[in-house]
Amino acid sequence: MYSKTGEHCNSESSVNTNNEKTGMDIKLELPRKYKILILVIVCMMSFGANFSGVSFGYLKSRIISKLNISNTKYGVLQSSSKLMNTIMPFVAGLYLDSHGSAWSVLAVTTTILLGTSLVAISSSINSYGMMVVGRLIYGIGSGAIVSIQQAILAQFFAGGSVSVAIGIQLSTFRLSSFLGTVLVVPFADLTGSITYSFVLASGFCALSSLLSLVYCLIVKTEKIAQALPTKKSKGRFKWKKLLYFPAIFWLIMLSQTFLGALWTSFLGFNADLIKVKFNIADATAAYIASVSQIVPILCPFILGFAMDYFGKRMCFYIASAVLLVISFCLLNYTFVHPLLSMVIFSFSLAIGPIANITALPLILPVDYISTALGLKRSLASIVTALLDLLSGYIQDRTPGKNYDRVLLMFIVLSGLTVVIIAFNISYDRMKLGGILDASKKRRLEHMNEMKNENTNTMHTGYAQNLKKTKKINIMSIAVSLIALVLSWVLFIILNF
Repeated sequence: MYSKTGEHCNSESSVNTNNEKTGMDIKLELPRKYKILILVIVCMMSFGANFSGVSFGYLKSRIISKLNISNTKYGVLQSSSKLMNTIMPFVAGLYLDSHGSAWSVLAVTTTILLGTSLVAISSSINSYGMMVVGRLIYGIGSGAIVSIQQAILAQFFAGGSVSVAIGIQLSTFRLSSFLGTVLVVPFADLTGSITYSFVLASGFCALSSLLSLVYCLIVKTEKIAQALPTKKSKGRFKWKKLLYFPAIFWLIMLSQTFLGALWTSFLGFNADLIKVKFNIADATAAYIASVSQIVPILCPFILGFAMDYFGKRMCFYIASAVLLVISFCLLNYTFVHPLLSMVIFSFSLAIGPIANITALPLILPVDYISTALGLKRSLASIVTALLDLLSGYIQDRTPGKNYDRVLLMFIVLSGLTVVIIAFNISYDRMKLGGILDASKKRRLEHMNEMKNENTNTMHTGYAQNLKKTKKINIMSIAVSLIALVLSWVLFIILNF
């Protein structure tokens, strides 16, 4: 059994979520052809944002040279987009859980287009200040768009194949990132300026905006509108229920936050690290670094099928963190060809996201998925912003301005993440009966059991001390807010 019934919970301390009607309760089953159409469009919505985001890091040395700035100032540029991500994904998640996704998608992709356009203009006139503003505006949309994508897919494919859908989305995400890594430097060499690389990124963002408009028009058609899983009554989300997320949710959030931040921050400087340590040309370093994006193009799609049917999410999850430690250690303590480190990092990047994202629908009701995914991305962005700022600051104060001390920080944090995930696994097996590692058959049995319970706490289906749970949530939210304030304070101090 996965759960203990809630019969021992007193009525005063329980939070009943299963008796509430949701948009999922009244939806009609959407024909497969419409699901495929929605899947393709949704996966392409963030293509421009992903291309723009990853390509910026591969132009690091040229941006520093063109704008005549320090590594610390570049760290401010790199973190400026993450800074807005500290807030916007959570806000977007709340909005989606209350109002649905329709026109918000178009607003977000248009914001991304505006930000990338400002970055291109600022590059043409060598304006550091305008580039910071452009990156901030880009960050408003880039953080929200991924949360919106994953929330739409989690709700459209709820009840089956959600891991496959998310896997395809992650594969598309990494494909656009890979193209960003291999195209921007040669394109800058071909055109003679990095400005044209930024213009290319803006063009892809314009394409994403167009596809978002198509999505808005499609979901407004009668047949899809009737089956739209994101259709909700206005103002449905209840803030007080943020205090009753199960403890396992915050444990997963903690590990996801560190892993997500380490992946994202490292991708912002891995090409420059290879160039500096191995003394090779920009283009060669970019090609070697681009290997880190290859495996995640196909692997999440395959893993999606595997996890849907066989489970073992947490086993894949901890393997991802261990691979990250190995990759960083090889880069920092050996002179083995960096291609090996990038391949190992690539497997970590492929395995981890599909495992942690698809764990959330197993512990939360569908009405809270958007908020949870938004919170996940916000927390990861907070730590990413801190890592970007600290990385630039530490590098400027390292003899020779190399990455030795920066990588040491990453090794310590990735090692800590392994310990946290190991604790997650123990907690899941002792308290939840291993639901996070369950196969599809056992998972569906668990979901049916949840539907028959009347006094569940959120989606976990086991009796909890809700007073203690509330304290855990308050403490977790407080720590998150402190980290948020710290990231903004450091950004302001280092920028001004």
